[in-house]
Parts: sequence; C-alpha cells; structure tokens
Amino acid sequence: MALYATGSTGTIGRHFPRRVKPIEQRLESDLGSFLKLNFQSSDIVIHAGARVGPTKVANSLEDSYKINVIGSRNLALAALQNDIAKFVYISTCHVYKFGKEFLSENDPINPINFYAEQKYLGEQEVLKVFHHYPEKVCIIRVFSLLGREMPSESLGGAISRILQREPNFQL
Repeated sequence: MALYATGSTGTIGRHFPRRVKPIEQRLESDLGSFLKLNFQSSDIVIHAGARVGPTKVANSLEDSYKINVIGSRNLALAALQNDIAKFVYISTCHVYKFGKEFLSENDPINPINFYAEQKYLGEQEVLKVFHHYPEKVCIIRVFSLLGREMPSESLGGAISRILQREPNFQL
C-alpha cells in the first residue's frame, strides 16, 4: 500500500508525513494525462490540491474551475480506473452557510463564495465517479487553521487569543 497526494506543498499537504508520495500532475491537465497515473489497488489517494482562496478563485474563475472541479473529477477517474483502496477529497467548511453557531456535517450546504462553490462542485464530481463504490471515497471538510496571523474570528485567531489568555474569551 502506498499513500499518494496532490497539494503536498500546500497549507495542509506540507504537514503530510514523508511516506506520502506527491502526485506530480498538474490539476488542469486533460483526462488522458491523469489516466497515465499508475496506482495500485491497495493505494490511497489524498486529493488536497486546489486553487485556494476566495480572491484567487474569483480573479480566475474559468482556470480555477478547471483545477478545482474538472481536475478533481479527472483524478478520481484515474484512481477508480486503478481500483484504488480509498480516495480522500479535502474540501472546505466554507460550503456551509457562514454563522456563529456550531456546524454539523448534516447542516445545509450554502457555499459562501466562488471558492466554496467550486470545492462543493468538486465533491459532487468525486461522488459521481465513485457512486457505485461509496466505501472507496471520503470527503473531509476542513476548518482552516492557518497560523496565528489569521483574523481573530477564525480558528487560528481564536487559538491565538486562547494562548494569549485573553480575558473572558471562550472558544
């Protein structure tokens, strides 16, 4: 069994252990390029690569769509063709409606920007590819923890406030 990942140099992927092998494939490539990937049936593919961030996506909607939606579908098709053991799609919590209340994975979907919309569409494409094999796919909607420089209302900012022992702050 081998672990493969897209986005291994990104915000999340750079924390992957060394045994995770980077997938050297541009996500905007055509399906034929993806089908040349040679996974084994015991392999796990983690798809963490994407064009990330509301501003980057909004400034380049068409190119971002090719990466975030079409690229996700093409990678899933290549993984399915090789009968991989598991396909893990890293999505975002931004697919949920923004609010101060606690969220559950069963809450309604309401993407809050173009980035979130494309990540949700990527989820849907992956689910279509694996519709006969739902046990082979896992979608993880990540809540961002990007460091102490994040806004105070973000998880990273909240953790900084806790570490600074800000009076009367509760997470």
